[in-house]
Amino acid sequence: MVPPTWVLLVVPAVACRFVVYVGDEEMSAEELLVVPDHNIIGLGTADAEEHTPGARSSGRFNASQFACRNVDKNLDGWGVSWYVEGSDFPRRIRSPEAVAIDGRPHGELLKLIKGDPIIPFMATNNSCVSDVVPERRFPLRSKAILAHVRAASAGGLDKTNSHPFVYNTLTWVHNGAIAAFDEVKRRLRATLDPSILGLVAGDTDSEYAGAVFVDQLKGFPQGPSYSVDQLKAAMRTTLKHITELNEEFDDGNSLNFGVSDGKNLVVARYRSCPNEDPPTLYYKLARNGVVVASEPLDTDPHHLLDWTLLGKDRFLSYGPSVGVVVECIDPLTCDPCDTPAAAFHQGRLVVSK
Repeated sequence: MVPPTWVLLVVPAVACRFVVYVGDEEMSAEELLVVPDHNIIGLGTADAEEHTPGARSSGRFNASQFACRNVDKNLDGWGVSWYVEGSDFPRRIRSPEAVAIDGRPHGELLKLIKGDPIIPFMATNNSCVSDVVPERRFPLRSKAILAHVRAASAGGLDKTNSHPFVYNTLTWVHNGAIAAFDEVKRRLRATLDPSILGLVAGDTDSEYAGAVFVDQLKGFPQGPSYSVDQLKAAMRTTLKHITELNEEFDDGNSLNFGVSDGKNLVVARYRSCPNEDPPTLYYKLARNGVVVASEPLDTDPHHLLDWTLLGKDRFLSYGPSVGVVVECIDPLTCDPCDTPAAAFHQGRLVVSK
């Protein structure tokens, strides 16, 4: 008898890319998303290995894991969310299409940046309802902008599966993947409050993770704003809850999350396996606030001085009254400090600090 042949199918843990600005002063979407050398088009199309300085210096670095969690092509949808003065609720535009074609930004993205008329989604107390917003005829500027380019894992190519996701006054983005998501999704649908499930319009692991977050957030949905401490507490509980839901499976979770209410920001760079790195995430101070991006938006050594690689299993938070704070999520697994991106530009020491 011929012995059976077993075939092991390995599905790569694809990951997305995001860029966020929250601060005391307005920034234009063009300055954040288009002007930089490595802009949102680069985040969607460029070689990730060339734009992730410092990642290889980690004692946990594994080339195959890095390639799975920091993919080059993020062309399965894009979106931008922003806040305007006088409103607690974010505006948002999303598309299931590639962020760029032949190096040129998607037409709707150009309209948004240049101020041509668009009608974006505007969140309300029922975030699945889209109100018609008057046409805008001025370039987008805001104190809070969150943008995302998607590499699809769970969930089809549909606008409802494109980030950012909105839950009343909150905007949510994710870079990573939840392991065994079909099982996790079944468990979440059985345990989440129906009012929270009603805020989920698509079927991605990212949107369900956001639902877990708001379910854990003290004061939701009344809000409309939340303190940094409230956001951090909910983020910590969310990471723990998702990890516990699928801890019997061998694959870990990559949970780079970002959430903002338009005034405050909390991001996490987290991998549930103690000896593995999450997808990359960098930050720099700007405009009395902070820019956070999956890869530095600058490429020359001088401007890379401004960027720092957020350590594994660490929070970054920002609030107007407290500034930028970086701290451990789990003291047992987090990196003791962050890595200056410029110190490892092109694999050589440029500056030490």
